[in-house]
Amino acid sequence: MESQQIVDYIADNLAVGHAEADIRAQLQASGWSQASVDGAFSHYRQLHNVVLQPAAKHTRRRIRWPKLRIAPRVLQAGAGLAVLAVLALGAYVLWPHKPAPAVVHAAPLSYQQKQSNDVNIIAGAMGQYVAGSGGVVPTSISAAADGNLVLCGVTCDPTTSNISPLSVYRASGIEFVAYDAALTAPDKYTMYLVLGGSCISVHELGPQSTNPHAVVILYGRDTGTDLVQRCVTL
Repeated sequence: MESQQIVDYIADNLAVGHAEADIRAQLQASGWSQASVDGAFSHYRQLHNVVLQPAAKHTRRRIRWPKLRIAPRVLQAGAGLAVLAVLALGAYVLWPHKPAPAVVHAAPLSYQQKQSNDVNIIAGAMGQYVAGSGGVVPTSISAAADGNLVLCGVTCDPTTSNISPLSVYRASGIEFVAYDAALTAPDKYTMYLVLGGSCISVHELGPQSTNPHAVVILYGRDTGTDLVQRCVTL
């Protein structure tokens, strides 16, 4: 998958308040290597002029306190202050207070953010499948008993190609299809995994690839006024 797709995924999730550690964990769980994730975050920071300062190193020093001789009058004054502190704490506890401000939660993901997440998860799972099968690409997809998706070759093995539940797509909406120059995404809920395809741009399917393992993702994005086709090379 193009590195820009991972950068878009990072930008979408950071924008709604997700922690960097959670985003890294999701990408790696979807099949992306740590090096790819590190590179994508580095590219994101360069694009957005984000500079993370390294945490300052602190050294622990043993503090030697001087020995003091406390006079009786000082002890009496200290006891008096302690009593006043206890009374003040009691008054604070009993006095009515304004409720704490409500916790502001991250805004829910939009349809486009959910769709981008799904595309990234599928792309990562495809890469993981190919890496684990010695370069063999899957040819179909099915639903496991728990609702997760399973990439399949000759047989389906949920233990090696299990995909977490997606937000936009379901097993019935993800289809492996043979290359066709006139192929277009029919709606925003259908994802075509085009065997032997290529992308001439991010919006247009290109000529048939000579690589027998070439696969592209073709899907439609609803902009509110029309359907925009998107093409992703794996």
